Amino acid sequence: MITGQDIVCIAEMDYDSTVWPICRHLMSKLAQGGNRILYVESLGLRVPNLLHAADFRKILRRLRGLLIGRREPEPNLWVISPRALPGHHVSWIRWLNRRLLKAQIRSTMRKLKMQNPLLWIFLPTGVSLVGELGEKLVLYYCMDDYLANPGVQVEALKKMEDLLASKADGILVTAPKLLDKFKSKSSHLAWIPCGVNIDAYPSGTYLPEPPEMKSVPHPRIGFAGNLTGYKVDYELLDSLIRSRPQWSFVFMGPMGIGDPSNQIPAFLNYPNVYKLGEKPYDAIPAYLQSWDVGIIPYRRSTATDAVFPLKLFEYLAAGLPVVATPLPSLMQYQEYCALASDLPDYQSALDHAIQNPSQDAPRRKAYACQNSWDSRVQQISDFLMPLLPQSDRMMSSRG
Repeated sequence: MITGQDIVCIAEMDYDSTVWPICRHLMSKLAQGGNRILYVESLGLRVPNLLHAADFRKILRRLRGLLIGRREPEPNLWVISPRALPGHHVSWIRWLNRRLLKAQIRSTMRKLKMQNPLLWIFLPTGVSLVGELGEKLVLYYCMDDYLANPGVQVEALKKMEDLLASKADGILVTAPKLLDKFKSKSSHLAWIPCGVNIDAYPSGTYLPEPPEMKSVPHPRIGFAGNLTGYKVDYELLDSLIRSRPQWSFVFMGPMGIGDPSNQIPAFLNYPNVYKLGEKPYDAIPAYLQSWDVGIIPYRRSTATDAVFPLKLFEYLAAGLPVVATPLPSLMQYQEYCALASDLPDYQSALDHAIQNPSQDAPRRKAYACQNSWDSRVQQISDFLMPLLPQSDRMMSSRG
């Protein structure tokens, strides 16, 4: 693993988000490995809507972060909320934000005695910082086809992403479709899927069942994550839930993040549906282990064809059989994940999983162990090593 580095992370989500973003997993591991991290919370991709519950909560978190100022929630990792206005598509706002954010980050770097950092950017809106922080190299870590997300200003965002891709020393992506997107734009490019915090799932033991689950009848079909209409196939879920009234469908996580439509699906009010809401990150493994099957019922679209669901390896780490839509990023995992294209396929795959509740659970857990965040950080370090100065490579090899 790389070590001894100062890293400025322009994150895709806020540090305190209930659902841990990829950047938090990676930066926490890198901080534990002896790197110093300045975690700059998300600059966002679209103008927030005060009437949207998820957007409103984010605004409150951001205001709280600005009032608190710089904080150190874990050793070697400092967090700041950016002083930036929403509306990256407006030229004068971009101009003002560029200056406000640059001054804020530079001031924080001086106080932390950070120099020549590795600038690690998760969203195209961070491109204005390239060349402004004395960075030794720039990494663009892309997790979505952001141009396909709802509510974004496509033309302005495309210019930012194209510019960032041209300036980045390396580009990492989490899905094969993104590999195709950037293969002509970067000479140092790699696909590294998401991982799982395997330490949260004790080997050989099961965590106590959460009290909230004790009244939920088996079989329990669970979905963990952001329930949002532009990614999740609401029509499929509605039909599936109505077709199997004897099954319990459990939904755990936030709702509507990234979706300005704020659509609330009717199936959440069906009698065999259980809404758990958001849970603390460290409580999630116990909930997953109390389920019988984990599902990833995404709709097929340009946006979802370019994602890698974080929940895949979390389900497997909990020992769950998985039934999912055949996304391009999941095709290579068919040995551990049943792929279902429509309602009959989902019904059949779930019937099989429920009739074989413990089949292959140890094998699924063992495979999840091979895809830990520790292993992903090592893969990323191997990718970065050739880009680092010789002295940094020697330091990391000794570490």
